[in-house]
Formats: sequence, structure tokens, C-alpha cells
Amino acid sequence: MKIDKNTCEDFWDNQAEKIGDNVENHFQSGMLEQNLFHANFRKNMEESNFNSIIDISDVKAVLELGCGSGRWASYLSDKVESITAVDFSEKMIQLAKNNQNTSSAYSNVKYIQDKAQSFLVNNKFDLIYLSSVMQYLADDDIRMMIKHVKQMSHDETVLLTRDSVSILNDSFCKEGDYPVIYRTLADYNKLLNAEGFL
Repeated sequence: MKIDKNTCEDFWDNQAEKIGDNVENHFQSGMLEQNLFHANFRKNMEESNFNSIIDISDVKAVLELGCGSGRWASYLSDKVESITAVDFSEKMIQLAKNNQNTSSAYSNVKYIQDKAQSFLVNNKFDLIYLSSVMQYLADDDIRMMIKHVKQMSHDETVLLTRDSVSILNDSFCKEGDYPVIYRTLADYNKLLNAEGFL
């Protein structure tokens, strides 16, 4: 499946602009949630769910692909030694850095502007977190990203993805201002299995 990359990038740049200087509520930019009460509730529920899946005490080095405004990097910064946070949107990265500048607590976070599918370093990470990134990538881009993820993994690396899943029998692509691909769980499994995950 294909997706309009330019429209997707424009959408997320616009989300960053909507937050502007309001770094206190930067996490709303990735949720697409206008109501602050609902956003805080969702944030707390998602963090609780994350903690039920991952024993963060075993994690030292984290790679987050699709970091957006730095919501998860902010949450994890006092729990791990280092975080490499990557996003394709220059404006989202700037929003994340602005948030980081308001607190010394995030000094172990390195923000990098790059595409998830092309990012590759020699480091090995304990946790690689795909933060709702696959739903914005074409199948070929996911395959490239997963190959790179494999190279940045060691035998005990945990790969955690957090993407919307189609509950219909088929995957489908939503076009327009908010381009996104809703894949079935079987489609995600097939893409990950092809590279030896799962």
C-alpha cells in the first residue's frame, strides 16, 4: 500500500504549529485530541498499558522511531540511561527540543530529524519503540525500516509497535489531509515475520 509522504509530513508539521509555544501540553500534538482532559486521561492509560507490557528496569538504551513532540521520550527519560528519538517532521523535532530545554531531566535524550525507514546507526538498543509510525508508511518503507531495526538490535532487544489496526477484514488507506494506512493485524504480522520478528 502507498501513502502520500508529502501530505503526511505537512499534516504533522501543522500539528506542531498548532501547539506552538505551549510545550506543557506538547503531548496532545500526537494524539490528535483537542480536549486536554481527554488527552491527559488517554496519556495516563497509555503509560499504564506500556508499563504492563515492558519491564523498563531491564532497559538501558531506547530507540524511538516516530517520536513526534517527544511525549514518550519525556516519559521514559528518568527511567533509562539514553534515548535516541527520531522523527521525520522538522517542526515536531523542534517542539520536542523546546520541551527538552524547559527541563534538565531530559538531558539523556538525543533528538534526530530523519525518516524512520532510513535511520540507521551502529548502536544496539534494548528497546526499539515504533510510536505509531508504521501506519504512516508504505509497505516497502516498513520493510526497509524493519531491516534497519534488525541491525540495531541485539538478541534481547524488545521491539514494541503502537499502531492503529483495522478491525475490518481488509487493510485500507485513508487519503486527504490526514493520510494513514489501517492494516490488519495479519498484515502487520506478515511484514514483521518477513524480517524474523514475532
